[in-house]
Amino acid sequence: MKKLLLLLILAIFPAITLAGPKIEFSNNGKLDWGDVKLNQNPLKGTVTVKNVGDEELVIQNVKPSCGCTTAPIQKDRLQPGESTTIDVQLKISHGGPVNKSIRVASNDPNKPNSVVSLHANVLEMLKVTPSSTLRFRNLEVGKESKSKVSIENKDKVPIKLSDIKLEVKIANEEIEASNMIVTFFDDDGNKLGNDVSIKPGRKVDLIATVTPQASGYFRAKITMNTDHPDHKELKISGYGNVKKSPVFNSSQGN
Repeated sequence: MKKLLLLLILAIFPAITLAGPKIEFSNNGKLDWGDVKLNQNPLKGTVTVKNVGDEELVIQNVKPSCGCTTAPIQKDRLQPGESTTIDVQLKISHGGPVNKSIRVASNDPNKPNSVVSLHANVLEMLKVTPSSTLRFRNLEVGKESKSKVSIENKDKVPIKLSDIKLEVKIANEEIEASNMIVTFFDDDGNKLGNDVSIKPGRKVDLIATVTPQASGYFRAKITMNTDHPDHKELKISGYGNVKKSPVFNSSQGN
């Protein structure tokens, strides 16, 4: 009697597991580009979605985790055994590991909110540390302030930086770029000119010096060209808050 009951349960179980819509993704819901370069931006890939259940599958929403990802789905209603695709585009703007996701909401009773994971490792031949942003602290009208980043050549050939352009704004008003001076030093501390060549495995320090003449939120953008095929352009931003100077203000009042 027990054996007969067990056989009956086993016979019914597959029908229970297949009952209703059931969502399934290609590669277990993972899209991994592996090692990529910045000039491959944006990354493109396809995720296949299949209804392996026995009722209509309805895709209610496909929502990427960030604005850097687009993921339109070709069809949002799938009959049993039918498939469709999600066409993924992922924008990359910096080196290192990239981990994003896409949430897929459906009428699958067991997986109403599925997640597709996106992975890539962006190789950097030019690495800016500690980040590609200059942080200016204690900015004050009429007072000199400095911030530094390092630019490292991680390739096996020299990389040349040239045609440096500056854009400076305070309180959303563009000001003369002469309010900021950019100077390069090699890793031995020697001052370099504007056309900078970085040897393989070496780095240069970029020091930005600012003497603001007005108070407000400070923003800067440094753009330079390179002769590396993967990094045609290098951008470094800067920000800070410029305070009024008591000395500067009192002298104006006299």
